[in-house]
Amino acid sequence: MTQSPQSGRIELVIGPMFAGKTTELMSRVNRNFLASHSCYVIKYSKDMRYSKEVISTHDRRALIIAVSVGKLGEVGDKWHEYDVIAVDEGQFFQDILEFCSMAANAGKKVIVAALDNEYRNAPFENIAKLIPAAESVTKLSAVCMSCKSCDAHYTHRTVQSEQRELIGGADMYNATCRACNNRLNSQGGSLAENPKGPQSGRIELVIGPMFAGKTTELMSRVNRNYLASQSCYVIKYSKDVRYSKEIISTHDQRTLTATVSVSKLSEIGNAWCEHDVIAVDGGQFFPDILQFCSMAANAGKKVIVSALDGDYRNEPFEDIAKLIPAAESVTKLSAVCMSCNLQSCDACYTHRTVQSEQRELIGGADMYIATCRACYNRLNNQGGSLVENPQSPQSGRIEVVIGPMFAGKTTELMSRVNRYSLARYSCYVIKYSEDKRYSKENISTHDRRTLPATVSVTKLSEVGEKWCDYDVIAVDEGQFFPDILEFCSMAANAGKKVIVAALDGDYRNEPFEDIAKLIPAAESVTKLSAVCMLCGCDAYYTHRTVQSEQRELIGGADMYIATCRACYNRLNNQGGSLVENLESPQSGVAALHTVGNANELRSPGADVASVDAACRDSGGPQTATPRPLPEANLTGK
Repeated sequence: MTQSPQSGRIELVIGPMFAGKTTELMSRVNRNFLASHSCYVIKYSKDMRYSKEVISTHDRRALIIAVSVGKLGEVGDKWHEYDVIAVDEGQFFQDILEFCSMAANAGKKVIVAALDNEYRNAPFENIAKLIPAAESVTKLSAVCMSCKSCDAHYTHRTVQSEQRELIGGADMYNATCRACNNRLNSQGGSLAENPKGPQSGRIELVIGPMFAGKTTELMSRVNRNYLASQSCYVIKYSKDVRYSKEIISTHDQRTLTATVSVSKLSEIGNAWCEHDVIAVDGGQFFPDILQFCSMAANAGKKVIVSALDGDYRNEPFEDIAKLIPAAESVTKLSAVCMSCNLQSCDACYTHRTVQSEQRELIGGADMYIATCRACYNRLNNQGGSLVENPQSPQSGRIEVVIGPMFAGKTTELMSRVNRYSLARYSCYVIKYSEDKRYSKENISTHDRRTLPATVSVTKLSEVGEKWCDYDVIAVDEGQFFPDILEFCSMAANAGKKVIVAALDGDYRNEPFEDIAKLIPAAESVTKLSAVCMLCGCDAYYTHRTVQSEQRELIGGADMYIATCRACYNRLNNQGGSLVENLESPQSGVAALHTVGNANELRSPGADVASVDAACRDSGGPQTATPRPLPEANLTGK
């Protein structure tokens, strides 16, 4: 593979103990393995908790290393022969910044997993210096091991020691939320149970093409909940018998024992009711996925679903499209393109390499490859030929920003446009002409921040070809354009970066069909949340406060409010009454955990006030039945 200094990058994965940092590093390494990239894996030699020869997660998943050292300077020049360099426990290497910068400047992709803060919540200085040097920073969260429901962003040491480098696992450390971390440190480390109400229900959806690490991400989230003593009910699609009938497996043979294997979720009965977390793999194959997930989340369960968003023709799986507006969190992952073999080329599409028109054709690398936009278009135009892709100008991409009303979608669009404007990219901004709430000439946010529109239309076909002269195309209120998919695909295929802000669901929580079709065609999907205008929780749904059955009814706070799941359900059951929200199993605050695609920043969660309020204000003891860790496969590449 030909590399240049421009193709190198540093990807940094940070977070507290038990957040799945090493699991994420393994997932990224394996995605590159699948794309035939050679990987050089570096272990910290003093970390001998589980093995000297492998990197291991807390649940004993393992990855074979190339070298084990105390300083990265001891590695020598061996890494030069590899495409990807992976460093685990980066916080312990004093020369991490120098080494990573040198490798990235030599055209290598460098992946680092590290703690960002130590047990006193003081930063690791070397990681703090690495953050501004990295192209990608992903902050993960664990599940609080004290209150057992909040997202945890802090590490609490449970043994008495002032030694900073004290390597250990659950025998020495807990992951905690802000409130529990403050409480535990005020109480001298006592692990007395935190008063907490029933866990809030939520749906977390992980989508992407084949080989993007969707199942790996599901396993990581399940294991984080296991570590917090949450009971997990794991559902497998019974017709997927590629690797095993009894277990869920990734393409690199990492496994998780399934609780049940079914072809329809209705076959499960009520067995899931006894568990805290429900995990569904292969979600695109279940026709009743929306009904089941909504029922479970409304009963206070955390539901995690991994699924393909589009098929080999890049057409959406309808049931997943309907699930998107019902989910609190939507994460679109990317693979590495298996055709052009460029390190920096993210793959967001699935290409079928065998001849078959059957939609449900279950297979792995024997039937499918992950491709970037340019290769997907080329392969489908060339009848599937896998000839090497010639070097060409950067291909276009589609970025979709979705969420309810008042979630900051237009603000995010403006922010992205302004970043490109500052870099001297020409931007073509498209406004929906029927939206005259704040201005006819400008795109405007609810708090009256504006961006001049280049054009105002009701159909994107009215734009003509003027957009061809620009680098970046921005479309606000994308849900109102019936030709949004055709226009965005055309522009992206012409090498343009297209940014779309849109509602994913209407006031009845039904998907906007054109946005649902756009999602599998997009390289990046970001789902934002608002703040519930009734109880203060994160809000993912739009409730209409006026009487009207008209779907396109443009308005602001005079017609709509943003609500959490519990308030949305209550309002729609009570005919829209705006009475104060009563505490219920669904009303607890759960922090948003957004991963974004593999190359984007992950949100650290809900705001501080929301997380603190969850631990501070709710009453009643939280009980969870501890379960043994899932059966793990100890082999790795």
